[in-house]
Amino acid sequence: MTLEQKHALVGKFIAHFEQLVNDIRYGCDDILTLRGLKDQALCNIMFNQRAYTAENLFSVHQMMCNEILKRDRDNDSLREKISDFTNRAKKINEFRNELIHGRHFYNGELEEMRVMKFTPDKQGRKTQMVIDNPDSLINKINDLNNLLSEYMFLNREIWIVLLSLPDVPKFPTIGPETDM
Repeated sequence: MTLEQKHALVGKFIAHFEQLVNDIRYGCDDILTLRGLKDQALCNIMFNQRAYTAENLFSVHQMMCNEILKRDRDNDSLREKISDFTNRAKKINEFRNELIHGRHFYNGELEEMRVMKFTPDKQGRKTQMVIDNPDSLINKINDLNNLLSEYMFLNREIWIVLLSLPDVPKFPTIGPETDM
């Protein structure tokens, strides 16, 4: 595999990762819209802030889903699927950050590409190999593509639950049963 092909793999990985992040962002938008938000621009403002890193967005999506799904014990398996998906998405995000921010080494004659991460601690510098061969990057791309496909089905399951929920009050009611 040439160095150019390896760079193309990195680009493919990044493009697919950003597709996953956008799918999750729109999933959050969908949840709010289906629960009554009328102004889609508000979702766009909220979920396109720099503060919403991929990891934050994955967590918010999981929390939003769990908030809705906790109303029905029949959804425990779906909550588990969402949790598993979120954990795997966060691991892919860690790899993405290491890939983007790691130190890239090239050997032009052998057309090798290695990516290393330096993480200092109280013992001094530690070195971790992020990519040492093209197969590790190909495997990560396959993992990411599997997550993208899985999210399509997971999102469909979430929609089915959202569409079947009875209307909930727009604001929490305060009654005699509360201490407020």
